[in-house]
Amino acid sequence: MALTRVKYGHFAFVWDVAVLEYVGINDEDCSFYTVGNNAPDRGYGIALQHGSPYRDIFSQRILELQQNGDMDILKLKWWPRDSLCDLYSAVHTKHRGSALDIHSFAGVFCVLGAGVVLSCLIAMVETWWTKRKGSRVPSKEISTLC
Repeated sequence: MALTRVKYGHFAFVWDVAVLEYVGINDEDCSFYTVGNNAPDRGYGIALQHGSPYRDIFSQRILELQQNGDMDILKLKWWPRDSLCDLYSAVHTKHRGSALDIHSFAGVFCVLGAGVVLSCLIAMVETWWTKRKGSRVPSKEISTLC
């Protein structure tokens, strides 16, 4: 249902990258595309019961598949790069925003600068007030001499 709403409505679908790539590559009319960075695979995991004797066996086998390159072969089998659908093509993406530059942060720098100026003024007034107040207090040495 969610994929139908995305395809025929103005909706987005947030899910695991592997699932979204698979759906996008296998779509008949290539109407799906993914947005975001193509981060390298974060690893694979299999959920097993706590204390399962198979945990070490599965972990070792997955590690061997990754080291031998078999995991890459399996990924290319299910997520082929020569698919009819290009998930990351610039033709499909709609650029509404622009890259952040110094002008994008102008407001932040203005607020930061105003804070620095205000803190310096407060420090100067506090120093002046402390010196002024300190000159009015009579010294204890003078009062003991009289």
